[in-house]
This record gives sequence, C-alpha cells and structure tokens, in this order.
Amino acid sequence: MVLGGDVVRLFHGDESLTAACATESEEFSSSVAMTMNGSAPGSPPNKIQRSSIVNSDLLSGSRHAVMYEIGAVSTSARSLWRIEHKKTKWSAGFFSWGSEIRLRHVTTGRYLGVLPSEANGSGHCDVVTLSAHEATNAASIFLIRPSKDDKKRSEEHETEGMGEPDLRLGETLAYLQHAASGRWLSYEAYETRKRGVGRVEEKKAVLLIEGHMDDLFSLVRAQDEEIRSASAIRRCTSVFNNFIHTLNYISSPQNVTLPSQQSQCNLSSGHLLGEVTQCLEDLIEFFAQPHPHEEHEIQQSKLTALRNRQNLFQNEGMIGHVLSTIERFTGTFQTRREFSQAVGEDKADQFDELGNYLYLLLAALIRGNRENCAQFATPTRLDWLFNRLELQQGFAEGVLDALHCVLTDSDEALYLITERHIRTLIGLLDKQGRDPRVLQALCSLCLGRQGGAVRLNQELIYETLLPQKDLLLQTKLVDQCGSVRPNIFVGYKDGGAMYPKWYFEVIIDSLETVTHQPAKIRVGWANTEGYNAHPCGGPGWGAAGLGDDLFSYAFDGSCLWAGGKPKRATIGTDEATNEEATSNVPLKRGDIIGCLLDLTGPVIQFNVNGRLDFNISGLFYPCMSMNAKASARFLLGSNQGRLHHGPPPGYSPIYYARQPGQKLRLEPVFTFGQLDKYVFTGPLNSPTPQQYVFVPRTVRTSHIQLPNYVEMVRDRLAENLHEMWSMRKIDQGWKYGERRDDENNLHPCLTTFDKLPPSDKQYNVTLAYETLRTIISLGYNITYEPLPEGTRMRTMKLSNSFTQVNGYKPQPLDLTQIRLSVRIEALVDQLAENTHNMWARDRIALGWTYGFVEDHSQKRSPHLVPYSEVDPIIQQSNK
Repeated sequence: MVLGGDVVRLFHGDESLTAACATESEEFSSSVAMTMNGSAPGSPPNKIQRSSIVNSDLLSGSRHAVMYEIGAVSTSARSLWRIEHKKTKWSAGFFSWGSEIRLRHVTTGRYLGVLPSEANGSGHCDVVTLSAHEATNAASIFLIRPSKDDKKRSEEHETEGMGEPDLRLGETLAYLQHAASGRWLSYEAYETRKRGVGRVEEKKAVLLIEGHMDDLFSLVRAQDEEIRSASAIRRCTSVFNNFIHTLNYISSPQNVTLPSQQSQCNLSSGHLLGEVTQCLEDLIEFFAQPHPHEEHEIQQSKLTALRNRQNLFQNEGMIGHVLSTIERFTGTFQTRREFSQAVGEDKADQFDELGNYLYLLLAALIRGNRENCAQFATPTRLDWLFNRLELQQGFAEGVLDALHCVLTDSDEALYLITERHIRTLIGLLDKQGRDPRVLQALCSLCLGRQGGAVRLNQELIYETLLPQKDLLLQTKLVDQCGSVRPNIFVGYKDGGAMYPKWYFEVIIDSLETVTHQPAKIRVGWANTEGYNAHPCGGPGWGAAGLGDDLFSYAFDGSCLWAGGKPKRATIGTDEATNEEATSNVPLKRGDIIGCLLDLTGPVIQFNVNGRLDFNISGLFYPCMSMNAKASARFLLGSNQGRLHHGPPPGYSPIYYARQPGQKLRLEPVFTFGQLDKYVFTGPLNSPTPQQYVFVPRTVRTSHIQLPNYVEMVRDRLAENLHEMWSMRKIDQGWKYGERRDDENNLHPCLTTFDKLPPSDKQYNVTLAYETLRTIISLGYNITYEPLPEGTRMRTMKLSNSFTQVNGYKPQPLDLTQIRLSVRIEALVDQLAENTHNMWARDRIALGWTYGFVEDHSQKRSPHLVPYSEVDPIIQQSNK
C-alpha cells in the first residue's frame, strides 16, 4: 500500500521517470578544466569564471525536462519522487482511485507539472519540474486513474477517513491524468546524437489528449538509505548554491543585487558561514568510515551502505559540486587576509577550517571507492591536487587526505606520478616537519592496492631523499638541518679596501616542536674556505650545521658552537657542557640575535659577548642553521631589515658590504663534497661567491728613470689634467667656494693650477709623473717632437658660463683632432685602470674603506672596488 509522503520510483515498464540534469562527469571535467585553464603546471589557478558550472536551480529558477530513462538511472537519487496528497486529512492516508496528488522530486525539491501558462490548455505540452512558488494547483495536481475509460471514472467517489488502499506498491498499474486540463501523462520519442554513442532514441514526458495505450506506471518504494542520501543531496546542494552565489557577489562588485538578497550575500554576519561549516561537518560524519574494531558483519554492513551513499552522490554530480565550491572559495579568497577583510578579523580563523573541511569532504566522497578515485587518475587532475598541496599549505590536512585516498584506491594514479609530485611531498617534510600524513602519502606511492611494488616511484623517492638518508636508514628519525645565507661576503687582507667590522641581526619568527626533538636554530658566521653543510649520521642533526666544524661559528641562545663542541656563552669561562644541558633552546618568538664580526681582532661577538678565536683567511658570510618548524629572518640593515639594536659604535651593517649592482638573495648552503678528490658527501654545491677583498695592484715604476725631455712636460701634463678635471666639474654644476660643500656643489680647487692647495697640486704632479713612468714600464717609448716655430697648442674655447666668481675659466688643450691607434687605445685602458688603482691605494693608506654609499665622516667610498666594477662615468673620466 502507498501512503502519503512515501518516496517512490515511477516505472514505465523498465524505464524510470527522472528529472534530467547534467551528468556528474561533465560537471567534474568542467571544474578541473576551469582550474587549469590559463595556468601553467605548478602555478596557482587564475580567477575562475563568474558563471557556476553546477545546477543552480534554487537561484536561477531554471526548469528541467522530465525524461523516461533506462539503465543505471533507476538506482540513482534523481529518479526518486515523493508522492503527496493535495490535502491531508490524516498524517498519512491511502491513495484511492481519483486521488489528487503532487509528485515532488526529492533531490531538487521541485514539483512535477506544466508551465502555469499551459496548465489549462488542451494541446500538447512538455512536462517539467517547477519551483514551489510556480507549482500552483492548476499546474501540478495529477489524478490517479485505473484506466482511461470515462464510465469507470464516473463510479469513483471520495472516501472518508484514510481512504481505500487501491494503490499498491509494485502491483497496481495506474495512469496519471493532469487535473486541470484532463490530458494524460505520456511520452514523446525522438532521436538525438550523443558523443561516443551515436544516434539514440530518447523519450520526453509530455501531456497528450489521448496518449498511448502503454502509459501505465507502477510504483516502487525507495530504500531508507536512498531516501536519507537524497535528502542530504537536496540540503547540501541548497547550501552550496547559496554559498557560491554569495562568493560570486563578493568577487564581482559590479553585479547588481536586490536589497532583499544583500543580506544573504553577506558573510560578515556569520550565519551563512556557520550553515556551510555545519553542513560540511554533517556530511563528513555522514560518509565516515566504520570503526575498525567493530564486528565484521556490522562493519561490512556499514561499508555497503557507505558505498551506496557515495555512488548516489557521485551519480548526482556532487563530487563536481564540491569541486566547484572549492574553486569558487579559493578563487575568491587567495589568502587569509582577503578572507578576513570580507568576514571580519574575529572570523579569520575559519578560513583554514573551511578550506580543510571542503577537501576532507572530497576525500570522504571517494575514500574506498575505486570508481570515484579513478576519476582523478589523469595527469591534469593529479597536477591539480599537487598544485593545491603546494600553493595552499593551510589546507594541507584536507588535500593530503584526498590525495592519499586517490593514491591508495587507484592503481592508475600511481603510474602517473612524476618527480615534481614527489618533490612537492618531500618539501612538506622540510616545511612542516615529519608529518605522518605526508609519510603516509609517500608510502602509498610505493605500493599498489594488491601490494605490488611501484619501482619507479620508489627510486624517485630514494633519489630525492638521498640528502636526508637518515629518514630511510635509521629506526629513530633525526631532524634534518638546513642552512641558508645571503649572498654577501666580507674578508680581510693587508692593504685591502674591505671594512673590517660588520654587524647583522636575526629575528626569530617561530620555534615549534613537532617531533621528539626540540626545535633548534643556530646563528653566526661561516667561512668559504672550509664550511661544507653536508649530510652526516650520528646523534643530533641529520646534517652538518653551523658550528659543527672548524670553519663556522654559531650561537644557539645558550651556547657558542665551533668544531662541533658547545661552550656556555658566559664571559670568562670556556667550560664545555654536555649535550643534554644544551638541548633546550631558550630562544622564543620575537627574540633578536645580534652578530658582530671584527676581523682586526679577530673577534666574534653575540649579544652575550661570547668570544672565540678563529682564522680570518677566506671570506665570511652571515649564516643560520635550523630544523623543521623553526623560522627566522635576516636583518641586514637599510631596506633589507631594519636593525633593532645596532650596529654598535665602530661596526657597519653587513648590507653595506654589497657590491655595486649586486642583487641580494638568500642561498641554501649545502655541498656535494670534494669532487676533485672523488669525495661525495651531499647533493649540490652552494653557489660560488663572486665577491673578494679588493687590494689595489699598481704597475711597478720605482725602477723607471725618465729622460730629461720627458720630465720637462710633467708639470704641463699635471696642469692639463687639472684643467680637464675643472671643466668636467663645472659642467656637472659645481662652482668655486672657499670651502668644500657637497650639498651646494662648492669646491675650493676650481682655480688656476698655481693657486691650488699644496696637497692637491702635488697629487696632480705625482699623477702625471707616475703616468709617464707607467707608460715606460708597460714597454712603450716616449719621444719629443717640437712644434713648428711660431705655433703653439690650441686650447678649448669654453662659454662664459664656465667662468667662476674668482675669475677662473678652465683652458684645457684641444685634442679633438688627434686620432689614437688601436694599440694606443689599449694603453689608455691600462693607464685608466692603473690610475684608479693608484687612487684606491692612496685612499686606503689614509684609512678609507669600501662602503655602499659615500660617507666622508666614516671614510667610506663605493668606488673602492676593482676597476671593472667602477661606475662607467668614472671609467671614462680616468681615460
């Protein structure tokens, strides 16, 4: 017997009356295609399109046709209808002949009927599903008839009470007649073409005046599990559609929304977020796996019911709907900051929670279901998952769960794994520590469902984990140590231009213990001539870190480290401590460690003034070593991290050791070993530093004696050098002043050669004398050719703007008519370089050192670098 409110399927022979909708596979393909569209592999997805790829019936009011379908659809949720009385006299009543009924589609909540405009017509019309406000009595009421005979219908009469049980499940055949128009529910056959199949015949539900002889229906009650799943589909579809609609409104400010709908498109109230979160939690619990300790029979029964639920959701396109929601959510909010701006700072924590729930629901829908998991066994869809794992680390829990389900239950996916995928997983070990979910995902790459080994993946994992071989060869895991440095190097040499005292800071961002070993971090200095951060076995680190050899010096918050031995960082004591006493790092988030390097001592100091002797050959660079879940930042000074507590007097921020034009970057410190000696200890060599300590090397001229006729032109050459310098200075905007003023461009040397200060005059004479001797030392000969009698060298005619307030106007010799040979051009380059080296030598002798910016008070100059790195303007000036 059929009661009011029963959920049934209406069978027309072996065909089932269903509401047409897009297939799940089409929705899923659209979702992933939309993710990868315009995105290169490994890159984050672009902003997704504004149109939803899933059915948005509740939002758009679209109407679906009703079809007669055969096959697997007879077991799907979209073939379920709830049969209802037009008016109910009891909580549930029997259906008698002539009863007025409504048929409500369970998964969409829409009613079977015709368009209101065609409800009272008498011709042919299509049968569709209508929303609740469209389903008027005239449009949606049907009558149950035993036959199309008018005489038998006249004998029908309404019964009191619960009615007569004329309609029986699986036994009674009945016609459905539209009450308002008197037309019969029938079908119309037509041919259509389907991709991959060809021409097929389909039947569409229509209302006909006469209909067909075989328009009979039989009713079959749905199972309770199907009813629960169909109700869940309807509810979560409604919630997800509202959520997607709200995200569309947020990401598209130009969309016009009615005032009555704006409250529904507001996430800051928290009502919609709470509804979505509760829906996701309920669905995750709905698809939870049975407890492993339950009895076998109970466990198998629950697994069977779970598979049926997953299949019903898959057939209704819910996997594609979840993927669409993920895309819309992550496309609207790329970061937690964007999410907090939309919902408020007090709800910002829900960003990671909501993202993880979406991926956990996706995992729950495919876990243990090989057919569902196999849909992800394509390169595009696997790349999509791994990209999310790499780019959305806040959702790592949910993405790893979904990825593990795919790799465990789909052998096809294991053979599509690439080296990039494996590197992405192993990279999480460095970022998040030894997360058991990451290790579980790595294990699932090595074995198929039947226990067969996937050798290719095993080899890729072994090769990638080689620098961390302790993960594979030891039963007790040790933390891998990683070292990083900025590409700034300082050193000391006699006569060098490098400043000897440097300072930088490191600020601790986080120290989080995630394994049996505490988080560690060491900060200090390392030397290019000996520090090799290579993998090694033994207790403590999984690799050699800062302070584990004789060429690096580190501080970990309580101890100084050198040669692998810790010493308590207290003044006046060198008492070594044991490993247990130094394992607890007292550093905490926000602490700042200052690191001082004085190469004249040599002395290294930290904020506890610990002292340790060390060699000063090679180049020193800032460095830090840390294990997983430790985070810190270099503060190098200037715009590369403002120093909080320094530098101390006499020290310079390490940032100013940067070379002109050098681009600052952070580099990993790791070495493969001494390849020239066939010693292999690790993966890759660290980048070779391009910096070195500049020591000027001038051409040796002490043994050169100039001929008398050459010495005669020395003073005239010195005077012309001064005139050329003055012309360039005035051309650059400088003027004469009794005292030098760089801000106002005043210079006391803008005067005649004989009125120059003695030191500056002697500099020009020495420069001219050394230039002449250098030419002889380089192997050239200088001859004297006198001018014809009555002639002289012409000078350059400059405009009156070159005249200074003291009456001085430069008059350099006019050399524009002189052409130099190729060999003489090479000599000019050599002389210019030697001139620069002579200037640098004299500056260094006066106490000047290299600095990134000019500082006369500190005697720092950015030009104390090799001639090849000098500003081109200065190079041309020297020529």
